[in-house]
Amino acid sequence: MKRFLPILFLVSGGLTACGSDGATTATSEIAESTVSAAVATQVAAPVAANDVDVRFSQGGLGHHAQAVELAEIALDPKAGARPEILELGKSIIAPSPEFTAIEGLLTTWGKPLELSKEEMAKMDGMATPETVDSLAAATGKEFNTMFLSTLVKHHEGAIKMAERVLSEGTDPELKPIAQKLLEMRTTELVAIKGLLG
Repeated sequence: MKRFLPILFLVSGGLTACGSDGATTATSEIAESTVSAAVATQVAAPVAANDVDVRFSQGGLGHHAQAVELAEIALDPKAGARPEILELGKSIIAPSPEFTAIEGLLTTWGKPLELSKEEMAKMDGMATPETVDSLAAATGKEFNTMFLSTLVKHHEGAIKMAERVLSEGTDPELKPIAQKLLEMRTTELVAIKGLLG
């Protein structure tokens, strides 16, 4: 009896390989369907955010927060800011849907919204605490020149940050936001330099 086992196994294996058994054919079809579904899921899966995306987003929020701080100093009547600078300040503190969207992305990624003060100090274009204090103490023509010069560096830093995430970032939802911010800051920088003369 034992000598027939290899032959029976071979025949059984042959039937399975040929797919003449209905159950085997169905199993094969299910397997192919599962593989196709897995491939489709892999193609449709979003690309994860990388460290450049996260750092740009966290740093961008802090960067914008400082721009708002600078704008609020300009809007204080005691600064004696030029009318054009007052208009610029108002545009900076206006609600920004781009930064609201960035906060949402960071929450989705499970990342903190803020960097430490030490990390923020290393971001491109950030004004030092001493510069902010000097700006708050200045008035009139001195203030106007100092404010615009500070804002030039600040915007140049923001542009570098946006350019980097556009070239090195991976999150597809962040890229159009960064592109919009790049365009906005570039336009504003031209205007600021024009006011600085």
